[in-house]
Amino acid sequence: MFGDVAAEVTEEGTRFLTEFGIDLFAVGAKRRRFCRSCLDWTERRPHIGGAIGAALANRCFDLGWAERIKHNRAVIVTESGKRGFLETFGIAAPDENGNRMESE
Repeated sequence: MFGDVAAEVTEEGTRFLTEFGIDLFAVGAKRRRFCRSCLDWTERRPHIGGAIGAALANRCFDLGWAERIKHNRAVIVTESGKRGFLETFGIAAPDENGNRMESE
């Protein structure tokens, strides 16, 4: 049951999020839970939820790494996002042929 599980941001996580451009004081002022583990309903995999998860998503939109699809909850990862996710998080996104990008 992931929806009710609180998560904690470590000192290292705080440093990373701040360097990534997230204002944790502003995030903490939100009415939603600060950080929680959440089960993605489509992929059935846990991800970061709460105000921190929303702040991470918004930062990725601001950086142009992801774009919303009109009239849909889905998003697409842009080419700059594929590079950014790989360089920043070590996450390789598949290309249109399903091949994973490799670090340079």
